[in-house]
Amino acid sequence: MGITRLLQASCTLAILAILFSLTACESGDDNTATVELTSPDGSLKLYLSLGGLSSRLSYSLFKDGELIVDTSYLGITDDDWGGLEDGFELIDASSYKGNVSYDLPWGEVASVDAGYEEGKLLVRHPYSEAKFSVIACVFDDGIGIRYHFPEQEGDKTRLEVLDEDTRIFLPGNPLVNWGPGDWNSYENPTELSLHSEIDATKYDNREELISRVVPHNAIMTPATVRLENGVHLTFHEAALIDYPGMTLEVLDNLGFKSKLVDSHRRKAKAICDLPFYTPWRTIQVEDRAVDLLDNMLILNLSPPSEIEDISWFEPMTYAGVWWEMFLGVGTWDYEGGQNVDNFLGVDRGANRHAANTENAKRYIDFCAENNIGGLLIEGWNTGWEDWLDPEQRAEVFDFVTSYPDYDIEEVVRYAHEKGVQIVMHHETSASVPQYEKQQDEAFALMQNLGIHVVKSGYVGNIIPEGEYHHGQYMVNHYRNSFQKAAEYQVAVNPHEPIKPTGERRTFPNAISAEGARGMEYASSGRRDDVNQPQHLAHLVYTRCLAGPFDYTPGIFQLDISDFRGSDARVGTTLGLQLGAYVVVMAPIQMVADLPEHYKLEDGSYHPAMSYIRNMATNWDDTYPLAGELGKYAVVARKVRGEDRFFVGGISGDEDQETTLSLDFLPEGETYTLTIYRDGPDAHYWDNPTDLVIESREVTSADELSVLMKASGGFGAIIE
Repeated sequence: MGITRLLQASCTLAILAILFSLTACESGDDNTATVELTSPDGSLKLYLSLGGLSSRLSYSLFKDGELIVDTSYLGITDDDWGGLEDGFELIDASSYKGNVSYDLPWGEVASVDAGYEEGKLLVRHPYSEAKFSVIACVFDDGIGIRYHFPEQEGDKTRLEVLDEDTRIFLPGNPLVNWGPGDWNSYENPTELSLHSEIDATKYDNREELISRVVPHNAIMTPATVRLENGVHLTFHEAALIDYPGMTLEVLDNLGFKSKLVDSHRRKAKAICDLPFYTPWRTIQVEDRAVDLLDNMLILNLSPPSEIEDISWFEPMTYAGVWWEMFLGVGTWDYEGGQNVDNFLGVDRGANRHAANTENAKRYIDFCAENNIGGLLIEGWNTGWEDWLDPEQRAEVFDFVTSYPDYDIEEVVRYAHEKGVQIVMHHETSASVPQYEKQQDEAFALMQNLGIHVVKSGYVGNIIPEGEYHHGQYMVNHYRNSFQKAAEYQVAVNPHEPIKPTGERRTFPNAISAEGARGMEYASSGRRDDVNQPQHLAHLVYTRCLAGPFDYTPGIFQLDISDFRGSDARVGTTLGLQLGAYVVVMAPIQMVADLPEHYKLEDGSYHPAMSYIRNMATNWDDTYPLAGELGKYAVVARKVRGEDRFFVGGISGDEDQETTLSLDFLPEGETYTLTIYRDGPDAHYWDNPTDLVIESREVTSADELSVLMKASGGFGAIIE
């Protein structure tokens, strides 16, 4: 029975205090123990326990003396060890205090130094003689819990995990920002609803190009809840290694239960050789929702870097031969058959292959003129004609052979002459064996050409059949790709990926990822199809909390009726497109529109291009300023190694007016603030490009008041 339920049965707070008055590792008998763990600042207390009538493992969490996670059970469902869920015998209980300190070559902060307390319960399961530990770690801003299986006596050399029984019981009926627990794709809408109203299975759709597989009423992680007392909790995982991704099944009694992604090629969801650690099950804790944007718990719990030198990668903005294909101006394939118009029912007549040498040079000139560091070129390599064909796609792509109209060596030479880096593109059509077979040759080509970044893609259902994008097989593939790429000094930006879980600390060449509905979903221009006004405000408190996100902002031509028919719009204001560069963190940020769309009718560049030209993508520090769960977010960031700051804000489906303190600026210094904000008549559908640009002098004593329109926002430079 949970603590909240005991209170409801008229137990007093005095009894509650007695229940948890045990000091670390104190136990009442030989088979009962509670390890009390406290965060360094004293705000969080976690109780890790073994006991009760069923001898179960459990935990509960308090913040400032108030219950925020009720008594929640722990366990593993296995294939042949007898079910590791209850009936445990205590072997040992222990705790210790520690500290983690590290530098980040890129990211939202330059360095991290954090204390923690860690505790462990080592138990035996009498039926199978199996031994394992539950380990808990408490920082000032959250907790992590995981399982450790050491080498066993006898012939047990591996564990076949059918599922986990890690639970989270919550007091009250919290508000939840969530997306469906899809085994195959994160490119679904997200919602804000009470826990009791979550219905994820409505997103199950096995008929699409990438099947939406939502077999349970489960949500993805990260997911954020606001408890009735106002505290915010984000549920996620860290150090996902050789294990399937986790979704959270929605329980009727106001809680969640871990639900691992399946594999239809075997009975077990995870096959783990001993010894092994499961991923950390994490709960990030903040009073304000926006403070989650600089919560470093996931990285703190991840293994340290395995790459000694990352100096060959430079954070940057980049353009792309990309958006024009979504608008139907060009095609990915040489023959012109893979026109996105075919999927949208629009007939624009003949189209051209976009990834040709002449077009690439045009984009390179645009990048050089506007201080944009890189250029992505999609559709350069052979195989696009049949990449969506179920009978052909297993072996269509060649990752070293260009189409006849694309001279890769000449394009790279011209780009380097102009000071622009080429971003390689590897679309795999989800044929993993084919890609793995060619990776060494493909990465070697990049190294020989001096190309250090690749965007990889996994569109389609996974080959081999029976695996899912987020299962153990693919978790291992994505991670192995980071390691393989690092050997060739290549940084990786995977699309259709597994969610980030702290890999960037271990592999700092894991620079960004997709894993949500980015700007490409706005390219249809249809009001009911595009990302809805609340979309990015929801992603801020879900997907963005996992790690860097390749959202691909920067669309200036928001009226796309010339390409998609009358009344076609992207569905945001220009202010949001600018604010997203700061709110959504990534060391590479796309300037996604066509070069000509950044110019006015007289041929001059749009005044807002000064913001793009000066845009930074690497930070010394991050300052969450204001926000509300699923509604809006405003963040300031200090440019790495410079006395410059950027402030960005984005809103959801309602106008948001906020007053921001500039007290993050150094005292005694005067700066010039230039803001690019929604104009008074801005509207995401009817008038999306109304933008006001203003400048004034500011100090740390000043405030900034700003109105963000629905699906709007602002960007500001302080220097």
